[in-house]
Amino acid sequence: MHGLTQRAGQAYLEQREREAAALSENPDGYRQVGGRPNGLFCVQADGGFVPTREGQEGMEGKIAKLWWDYFRKKRGTRPVIREKGYVATFQGAETLGELALALSIAMGATEMTPLLLLGDGAEWIRKVLWEIYFPWAVYRLDWRHLRNYVWRAVRVMWPDPARQVEQGRRWVQWLWDGCVDEFLAEVRRVPLRRPAAREARDKLLKYVADNREGMGCYHLWYEQGEIISSSVVEKAVDEVIVRRQKKRGMVWSRAGADVVAALRSLWLTGEGLWERFWRGQPLLVREHAWSPI
Repeated sequence: MHGLTQRAGQAYLEQREREAAALSENPDGYRQVGGRPNGLFCVQADGGFVPTREGQEGMEGKIAKLWWDYFRKKRGTRPVIREKGYVATFQGAETLGELALALSIAMGATEMTPLLLLGDGAEWIRKVLWEIYFPWAVYRLDWRHLRNYVWRAVRVMWPDPARQVEQGRRWVQWLWDGCVDEFLAEVRRVPLRRPAAREARDKLLKYVADNREGMGCYHLWYEQGEIISSSVVEKAVDEVIVRRQKKRGMVWSRAGADVVAALRSLWLTGEGLWERFWRGQPLLVREHAWSPI
């Protein structure tokens, strides 16, 4: 089974590389045509670490999940994503960007398509995926990561639990309401003596400043039913990496982890691509490959 996985995975990696190059060279020749009930195309990206033979800290697999936003979710309801695609790699952000862009082309997205790129604030999501591969996208910082970053900083900045709660609630509410400039101004004015507290404040300021373009009035976005959470791709990390590659006693080489992640992302994408791969047929580089459901 191990040998079959390695051979099949390597064959898929080579086919994926060829088709991604073809899609980049001739996007209009393979792009799915036809409109969608809702024209918004969504890309979410995240990473997950697995134990490795290459070092003690593990290595990060990067994942992107792409879908057409068929729904405009209502408050209190759970949307169902039907037309979706996964790409995953342990080879770095540039490789993930190339794969995600190729898949988006096959799914029908163009530079005229409204596109939402949502992430947890990691530098590679902004600097590589957004600035290089999806520069026309609207970037949005995941609300939960922002909120949790504030609370972690507050707990270090003040030892008094009551002050932590008071300040944390105040700052989280400001950010929820989109008062980012007021938040930054107040955080800068906070007098702190302990080195650890100053370091926590500086990290918080940098995190918010770096992701300033991806922030806004989360309260308004939420009321309008817009996406403010990266939970979709966090679930994808669990499906692609965690369930298969983080079992007890597992240690991975980069090549081995890449093969398994690639095959699982192909299987999860659906659309008959898994069956087409085993029949030796083209996957993405087909005329009008992605048929709307």
